[in-house]
Amino acid sequence: MNIRCPNCGAVHSLDTLINDTDASAVLKAVLDMDAELGKAAIRYIGLFRPAKSQLSWSRTAKLLNELLPMIKAETVERDGVSYPAPAAAWIHGFTETLAARDAGRLKTPVELVADGETAERAAAVD
Repeated sequence: MNIRCPNCGAVHSLDTLINDTDASAVLKAVLDMDAELGKAAIRYIGLFRPAKSQLSWSRTAKLLNELLPMIKAETVERDGVSYPAPAAAWIHGFTETLAARDAGRLKTPVELVADGETAERAAAVD
């Protein structure tokens, strides 16, 4: 059975995904979310894909696993302040970020700086 990624068009067999350690970590992280949130999170993670190459399974798993604790806790932290963030808020945030990319207001690939902020946000603060 083959699976085609709607974001990048890559085709993988389900066996390969399950047997690859990093790919199975991505599947596990997505399965820990509800379907709509998982789909939105994967589209969001696609913003981190390097311009000239694919986003590796290990990088995808790392990014998802950084988000997962906040998503499960239904909180988000910004500037040291925690805010409530139910699933609908996460979906909205992912969707708005993708819309900003589509409108040309967000350059990709998005990069993280040391404390987890995006490079875009760090640049805006400077």
